[in-house]
Amino acid sequence: MNNLFYSILLLTIVTLIPTFQSGCRATDRVALETEIKTFLSTLDTVQNSADIGRFTELLDNDIIFFPPDANNVSSRKVVSEWYSGFFNQFSISIVHELVDVHSDGSFIVITGNARGTLTPKNDGTSIPFDNKYLYVLKRYPDGTPKFWRVMFNANAKAPNGG
Repeated sequence: MNNLFYSILLLTIVTLIPTFQSGCRATDRVALETEIKTFLSTLDTVQNSADIGRFTELLDNDIIFFPPDANNVSSRKVVSEWYSGFFNQFSISIVHELVDVHSDGSFIVITGNARGTLTPKNDGTSIPFDNKYLYVLKRYPDGTPKFWRVMFNANAKAPNGG
């Protein structure tokens, strides 16, 4: 299943890259980076405050979430329920760092790092994390971006030395 996902994701990105490269002038890129940094800052605020209502507003109806070491989670309702359970178990302190962004107008592909701590609510011992992410946002007709595909994993060195 994971190989199929990565193959489809790679094919999607490779198909969209020429469109991104041809449609993004320098000034557009600065505006796009500013917009996405604001979006990520909002995400940090929402996650740090465990605001499930505001978090759900950031999700497209057809979102697919690929959590590490777990089954895919599909649909706005189910992803919201997943995160509600997560917020009930953990307090989070997170900061997203934008590394790269591309857009064709309808979709925005962003990559970066997310660092912080998770604190289980039942024992209070903080667990640091350092993740990489790949997000695909869908831009709505009013210009609002929402999460369409979400994938992240640890920045730890791969077992094969990669």
